[in-house]
Amino acid sequence: MRLLYTASDGTLKWTKDIIRSEEIPPYAILSHTWGEQEVVFDDLKDIRTAQSKEGYRKIRFCAQQAKLDAINSMFRWYRDAERCYALLSDVENDSLEVLAPHSVEFFSKDGARLGDKESLKHTIHEVTGIPIEALLGSDLSKFDVAKRFSYAANRQTTEEEDGAYCLFGIFSVHLPLIYGEGKENALERLRTAAILKKKGYSHDQKERLDKICS
Repeated sequence: MRLLYTASDGTLKWTKDIIRSEEIPPYAILSHTWGEQEVVFDDLKDIRTAQSKEGYRKIRFCAQQAKLDAINSMFRWYRDAERCYALLSDVENDSLEVLAPHSVEFFSKDGARLGDKESLKHTIHEVTGIPIEALLGSDLSKFDVAKRFSYAANRQTTEEEDGAYCLFGIFSVHLPLIYGEGKENALERLRTAAILKKKGYSHDQKERLDKICS
């Protein structure tokens, strides 16, 4: 068994041959109707051959949807972890992941333990601006929308839009990923959705949010 995955450069690549069931990672599967120009295993040995077939768009759709689900679920994965180990490239790390897990332990790049979220709460607050109450587990919906946006003001991401997408979990919203829209447009979509969620939806606001999310 082999699975396709999206590499860091955006291309689709094969995993190694998976033989044992315990080696199978979480994966998504596509249900579709077989057409005349479907991509088969040999086609994917040469990506240009695969891309020339109509069926390739189905594969790209599945990969993009899986990435969307992963980003929308990332905050929940951190939140549900028993413990998070944060290996820092430097002490002044602005990672949003400190918010989600109940237990976070910080280590230097050399593996030296620096402390945990409780013992370092004042330092984390000073570096990130995240309120201590939020770090210690208070409901994030109680905090001002603008303040929550500021938590990621200095966050560095490979794709500029990810600077907005990484905030989805903090606002408990699910929005489509539109790479190429630019960070400001992504932030504006998120800001509108977050404000509507904070205020509670009227019928008109619900319709407006549905348009944003479509």
